[in-house]
Amino acid sequence: MEALPTDDALLAQLAAKGRKDAFAKLVEAHQRAVFGLCYRLLRDQDEASDAAQESFVRAYAALGSFDTKQPFAPWLLRIARNHCLDNLRRRLTADRV
Repeated sequence: MEALPTDDALLAQLAAKGRKDAFAKLVEAHQRAVFGLCYRLLRDQDEASDAAQESFVRAYAALGSFDTKQPFAPWLLRIARNHCLDNLRRRLTADRV
């Protein structure tokens, strides 16, 4: 198998075509940033870890809609942020009940 590129857009294209090793490389490159964002928003290590993992699952599912002309990291972090905000909204709703 050929060596993987280091460019996020090319890795995203390969991952969208089913190359799991390409997506694994994207995860490896961005996991600290995604976890860090989730932790800053949720302020709980376990919840942040779960949210980061779910963010990557959602990103993988949405790879077909990723515009490779745009940078990958902001797109991925926006997915993570939106997921964390949803979690915070659910937490607020649960606290009110």
